[in-house]
Amino acid sequence: RKKIEIFKKKSNDAANSATKLDDVMRGFSPSALAAAAGVTALVTSFKGLMSTVKGTIDAYAHFESMQKGLETFFHSAEKGKEVFEDLRRLSNETTFGVDELANSASQLLNVGVASSEINDTLIQLGNIAQGDKTKFAELTSIMAKIQSTGKAGAMQLQQIQMRGIPIREELKRMGVQGTATADDIRQAFENLTSEINPTTEAPNNLHNPRAIVSI
Repeated sequence: RKKIEIFKKKSNDAANSATKLDDVMRGFSPSALAAAAGVTALVTSFKGLMSTVKGTIDAYAHFESMQKGLETFFHSAEKGKEVFEDLRRLSNETTFGVDELANSASQLLNVGVASSEINDTLIQLGNIAQGDKTKFAELTSIMAKIQSTGKAGAMQLQQIQMRGIPIREELKRMGVQGTATADDIRQAFENLTSEINPTTEAPNNLHNPRAIVSI
């Protein structure tokens, strides 16, 4: 009972405050109210503009930082800028953001993938991932491990298989016996995302023109 009374008291206080506010507002002329509304709208618009400007500046600074990182990696401002611009163009033409592509590129560069092969490798990984960003990141990490040793262990094959990619079956069709090399894995990915699989001469289930990432 006490709680209900307290609630009623608070409700009454709020109603009284609202009534007082209405009385105060009635004291203003229509022109004054319109001017106040205009100022409020202007302030809101200015805040929105400043937020947009800040976002643009932050994005520019972030991109500049990524480019500087590539320049440091290559010990060349020209080469770093060239690779970054390639990633930026690829981002504009695919489902992946610059951040995602730059992160994947860094992993691959660090395990010895040549800069001239980075775009093609990213495109292939995007294709086999069917444009899925999470799968793309995971497959990049798996491929980096394979590339670092030059071969695919049982664990890496299982990880690829678990992501819906019939890598074991494709390697078998390719005639790969024993340990698959990094080149074998790349060729298997290429076969599996082609419209017609060259090892079976049949259409691929993984080939999806809408999901294919290409430049």
